[in-house]
Order: sequence, then structure tokens, then C-alpha cells
Amino acid sequence: MMWWPAAALLLAAGADAYSSFKDALPNGHQVRNCDNNLIGGVGHKTQCPHGDCLTKGGGVRNAFGEDFAAAGFKWTTELCQKDSDGDGKSNGLELGDPDCTWKKGETPKVDTGITHPGEDCAASVCTGNDWLLPGQSSLKEESFLKPSDSNKVPPGCGRYQHPDTSMTFETLFPGTHTIPPGTAYLKMGFNAPDDVEPMMVTKFENIIESNTVLHHMILFRCTYDVTDQFDFPKPGRMPCIEEMMVWAIGGSDFCAPENIGFLVKPGDHFALEVHYDNPRHIAGIIDKSGMILHGVPQKDVPNMITAKTWMIGPSARPRSLTIPPGIKEYRVRTFMDPLVPADADQGIEVFAYLQHQHLIGRRQWLIAEKPDGMVEEVFCDTEYNFDLQETRYFPIYYKIDPGTKLTLDCVWDSTGRENDTVGGLATEEEMCFAFLYFIGYKGKSGNNQTIGYTVSNKSLHEISNDSDKMCGCPYGFVYEPIDTSSNRISMILAHGLLMIFAWGFLVPLGVAFPMTWRKVLPEWFHVHQSLQLGGALCTLVGFILAVMSVQSNHFSPSVPHKTFGLVIFLLAMLQVIGGMMRPDKVEASDETSPAAKKRTGWLLFHRVAAILLIFSSSLQCIGGSVLFAQYAPGVFSTDGFILCLAGGWLVCIIALTAGHMLEGRKVVFNSGAARWEKQVDEGCDDELELPDN
Repeated sequence: MMWWPAAALLLAAGADAYSSFKDALPNGHQVRNCDNNLIGGVGHKTQCPHGDCLTKGGGVRNAFGEDFAAAGFKWTTELCQKDSDGDGKSNGLELGDPDCTWKKGETPKVDTGITHPGEDCAASVCTGNDWLLPGQSSLKEESFLKPSDSNKVPPGCGRYQHPDTSMTFETLFPGTHTIPPGTAYLKMGFNAPDDVEPMMVTKFENIIESNTVLHHMILFRCTYDVTDQFDFPKPGRMPCIEEMMVWAIGGSDFCAPENIGFLVKPGDHFALEVHYDNPRHIAGIIDKSGMILHGVPQKDVPNMITAKTWMIGPSARPRSLTIPPGIKEYRVRTFMDPLVPADADQGIEVFAYLQHQHLIGRRQWLIAEKPDGMVEEVFCDTEYNFDLQETRYFPIYYKIDPGTKLTLDCVWDSTGRENDTVGGLATEEEMCFAFLYFIGYKGKSGNNQTIGYTVSNKSLHEISNDSDKMCGCPYGFVYEPIDTSSNRISMILAHGLLMIFAWGFLVPLGVAFPMTWRKVLPEWFHVHQSLQLGGALCTLVGFILAVMSVQSNHFSPSVPHKTFGLVIFLLAMLQVIGGMMRPDKVEASDETSPAAKKRTGWLLFHRVAAILLIFSSSLQCIGGSVLFAQYAPGVFSTDGFILCLAGGWLVCIIALTAGHMLEGRKVVFNSGAARWEKQVDEGCDDELELPDN
């Protein structure tokens, strides 16, 4: 049995060897497989598919293992820049060394969001006919661009850098200001020199001096000189609307692809905006950050194409975005009008993009619906990392044709928050934006917005608490065009019409009868009661249809129409129940008795509640009609809904006027005279009955 110690030593040596391999990789001990389980042998095919496998190594090598062995089991720049598993992300990006600068023993630049460099998780789920879009019998390779292709191009200036840049233009803060505490947006104006030739900028060098408090920088083009307004870094409303270049935390320098540049003419006006995040209120930080623009004289590159920048996404105002606490996946989808109008003579070609969310952002993807009905994924990141906001390049420029509609989805994880997270500019608040760098069309967007800043003009969102999106797969939450004949649209339309019929006709008309028809129509109370019960029934059915039309998050506080609708429905049902429990009428001699006081209190509550319900429901109907017209344009306009509501109220006003006129002439309808006399004898004629719902 003397072989046991030797075997034990060999096993221990093997374990130490595999452990040392992980030490030779950035974040080598934090790698997880596609099932989110920690694994031991990063360079070997998964051996523990159903749980953590911290020490297991050896066996068949995966693609990364082969590349790691070829590099001499060392972390080299070549190995870092490779995409061993073909998932669209370089090995360095997956292991937290996006700049390929890590050395053994150092702390990696990024230690969160680490993924497996030897496993393409998307390919294991999205293969074969899974790539087919609805209605397709076959898939042409060029008909669906995999978003991960954009990650195969090295970030920054690793792919291409113009070799002959001879001109520079500095937009740097002078270092005469201190960074204030908390969140601050400081701006400073710049003018290009008047005595130089037009320059095609091919590189933006980002000077980051205070990386612990610098959140992002945006260089804006301005239509006029803002150097007097912002002669040094200070807060204030940004007077410029066209973004030229964006840097965010974790990013590197930006180099335009070959034969593309950003034009700067003599005397052009600019403003640099820097977002500082100083939550610890550190005092005395002086900053000289900014951008240095490198380029070539335009006359030397007459065929170079001028690039532009577009910012897309929903509004980041608190009223437009509210993320409840404690939700693992809170998704907002924003539908946007075409960036390029359908009648434009050319589209655009996007060569790079930058995604931007804040601390709890987790996923973001952009879907394009082309005029011919084809749905494509433009880009996708289901492992968004706030600390690694790198501009990414398309290996083949993505073309957006005139009339193409875009849908932007963002997902947040608020499980670590105790209160609502609202949209806003502060780092602790949230937003959902993407910056597109492109060539081609340079006019206004489909909703007539100036190029350079485009948000959804309809603020049209869909909200849910789940997100099964897999990048590159057409399933999950890939946008499908709105089908105006779908059951959901029909249910929402029926919901709106029922509510307008109830609160714009039945209920107000029911109120009119006890007000002016009590002495004209002997059976006024039964008409009043029937109309109110009819209104309550329409309200109930309409409420059920509204709930059925929403798949999740039925009463989200971020959608006021849903919340107010629930409150109105509950109050309406209580009003009906209260009407059925009306206390009995007491004799005049017992007006001070407990029963009389109970009756008086009931009447007061019944009438006040009726007035509040009718008023709030009318406003709710108007707001709902606006939302529906935005959600399904062309199906039923806002004017149509409001016309229905106004028509119902007009009938009620006519009924009130007619009753008042007949009462003044002392006209009494004789039908049901016996019942009329009985009601008078019982003392019903001296009280004003208001609606029972």
C-alpha cells in the first residue's frame, strides 16, 4: 500500500496545478458556467452541470483551454483579445480585463459580471430553427444580424486608428473648479479656432483625471457661442442639443472606423458636460478631465464620410420612470417613431453604439421593425455592467432604412432597494439610453426631432416583472408589431367604451332623475335605481376586461391610470353595496333619534361619494382615451372617445333641463299613481335620492 502516498501527492499536485492556472487568469476563481454554477477548470468542458464545482478540473479542453495552452498557460494580450468561445465577447471582456492590461497578482479592473470565456451560452439555447422568426420557413444568414457580432470588434482604438492625425483640438476643464458633493453636472463652452482648416476628427482621447468621481462626459455641438454663459465649469441648463461624443465609466478612447470622421469647422461651437458623482462628499477635488480631438485636414481626405451621433430612449423624468423596490427583473419597453422618416431618400448606417443605464441596470436590447415587416435585433446585452460602459463597433455597419421603427428594452434589478427608484440624472436614479454613431441621413427624425437627440415622443411603454431575453434569439421579448385586430386591443377598446357608457351616460342620467323628476315621474326611484345598477354592471365588466388585457403588473403605481382605475372601481362597488344597505326612513318626530342620525350620515356619504366618483371617472375616461389612441393609433381616436363621453353628458343635461321645466309647470305623469301615493304617504317625497353606485 505504499503507492497511496505517491498517488495522494500526484492528486494534490494536480489540484495545485489547476488552482495555479486560475491564479494566472483575472477573476479565475469567479468563473461560472451557463447554469450560473461556479466551476474549477475554466479551460475544460463543464463537468458539474448541476451545481458548483469548485475543484473539479481536467478532462477535455474547451476552446478557451486550447487557446490558454497555446499561450503557454499565461495571460497574454493576444489571449485576452481573442474570443475563444465565439459568443461575441473577448476573453478579456468576459474575465474582467477589457483593456488587456492585467498582470498576475493584480486586482482586475472589473470583478462583477464575470462570464465563461469557454462557453457560448447563447448558442446552447438558440440553435437551428430557433433562429426562425414568426412566419419564416427558412433563415438567410444575412436576414438576422446576431447582436454579439458587434462584440467581436476590439473596443477603443484596438481595431483601427488613423495613422496620420496632425491636428488637435482640446476640450478640457482647466482645473480651476472643485468637484461639489453628491451629483453634479458641470458644463463649459469651447470654440474651435478660426484660423485653422476644417478638420475630420478620427480619434477622441478621453482624459480621465478623477476616475473615482467621474461618471460620464458628453461633448455637444452648439448652434451659437456659449463660452460667455459657461466660461468655466459650472451647472446650468444645457443650451446645446446635438451630441458629438460620449464617454462613460469603464470606457476607453474612441477611434472612428477607416474613412469615417467627425467634421469640425473653424469657429464651430461646443460644450463639454461632465457628470460627477461624489456621494462621500469628498472636498477639495480639482479636476482637469475632458476630451482631446485628433484629426486630419479635411482637404487631405476628400472622400472621408462625415459621422453623426443620435441619442435614443425614453424620458428619464420621475413621472416617466418609476422602478418599485424588491423586483428581480423590472422591464420597460419603449416604442419609438422612426429615426428616419419613411419618405427620406436614404437611411443611416450605424457603425458603433454605447448603452447607458445606472447602478441597477442589468439588460438592454434594441429591436428594429423594418418597413417590409422583418424584425431584427440591432444590439443586445443581457449582462450590462455599470462599471464597464464601453462603446462597441459593428463589424458590418447596421443599416436602418427609412420608416424603420425601433423598440428599446431595459431591465433593472431593484432587489437591493427599499424605496422606489425614479428616473433622473443622479447616479442613484435610473435611465435607459443608447447612443448611435452613424453615417448617412442627416435630417430630422420621424417625429420631427432634431438629429442628435431623439426620445420616444409618445412615452409609450410596456412594463413587466420578467425578462427571458436571450441575445441573438428572436424569441423572448422580441418586439412584434401591434396587431390592431388582436384580442388584447379588442378588450381594451371594449373596456373603454363600457366605462364611457357607464360614467358618461348611465350613472349621470341616473343622478338626474332624483334631482328634477321626483315630482314629475312617480316611478323616478325605480328608474334611478335601474340606471345606477346598469352603470355598476358596465363598470364591473369593463374592469374585468382591463385586468384580462394586462399580462402582468396589473396595478403598477408607475401607471397612474391603472392605480386610479382600481381605486374608482372599489369605491363604485362600495357605493352599490351602500345603496342596498340604505337605512329606513324615520318619522319626522324621531329626527333626533339614533336611527335618524344614521340615515342622515348615510345620505351625506352617499351623495358626496357619488359626486366624487362621477367627477374622477370622467377624468379617468379622458385619460384612458389618450392612452389608447397612443397605444393603437388609428383604431379609435381620442376625439372619438371624448365625443362619446360628451354626447352622454349632453343627454343628461337635456334630461335635467326637461325635468326642471316639467316640474315648474306642475306636470305629473299618471302612470303608477297608486304607487306614487304610497311613496308620498311613506315620506319618500321629501328626500333627494342620489345614485346607488
